[in-house]
Amino acid sequence: MRTEIVLEALGQSVRTRRGLVSDTKLHTDRGSQFSDREIKERCVHLKIVRSLGSTRTCYEHASAESFWSIFKHEYFYRHVFANMDELRAGIERYINWYNTKRRCTTIGNISPVKYELALLQVAKSASPSVYFGWGTSL
Repeated sequence: MRTEIVLEALGQSVRTRRGLVSDTKLHTDRGSQFSDREIKERCVHLKIVRSLGSTRTCYEHASAESFWSIFKHEYFYRHVFANMDELRAGIERYINWYNTKRRCTTIGNISPVKYELALLQVAKSASPSVYFGWGTSL
């Protein structure tokens, strides 16, 4: 892993949400690519809360670990990839399907995107102050 890959993924996430990422949590382990100065600065700029796991503690990021386990068993181990471009395209397809179509039992049998949109609707109807800081320019 390299810092550039993390920055690219972070940028894709921000673009997907049209910059509405203030107070979003970025859960990671303590790998050097996640604790790099550029990542810290980008998160501060975007008002993203960094959440680095404690050393030798896997429980703090159980949902992220669960996702990667599901990914490996549902997709990765069932496919053969001819090259890195094919692997990248496959990962992107799977994550897109997972986020938009796959129903997750822990969030009421809806997709993560539908869940996020429902939370946004609740926040929108609760108080306009929820949006303070959203829409930060990339």
